[in-house]
Amino acid sequence: MRADLAAAYGDPPRASFRLFDLAELRVLASALRVRTITIRDKDVVFFLQDPAALIAQLSQVPKGSQIAKEASVRLLPPKEPGHPSEVYFRPPENYMDPDTLLRILRKRLSPV
Repeated sequence: MRADLAAAYGDPPRASFRLFDLAELRVLASALRVRTITIRDKDVVFFLQDPAALIAQLSQVPKGSQIAKEASVRLLPPKEPGHPSEVYFRPPENYMDPDTLLRILRKRLSPV
């Protein structure tokens, strides 16, 4: 769609690329059965019933990536039976810029 949009109308504004990136993130998160993604302070919080696949994806580190040494993944079990688990992903503070964070999350949630 990006290529078609650019071919038909020229380079789209930066905001439209962010919409495409958000849509891709939603698709990737949905494949991992993530219900909700939110930001709390310095953490990106994922809510889902079965966190094993998400934790595996977030824990993978691309070769040569510096984020491996600085990011952490933490699981909080459900507060009550039947409620979703919470997975906290804390990237380095300088990665919390919206465009950077979006790029990192898309990369981390993409299948290998």
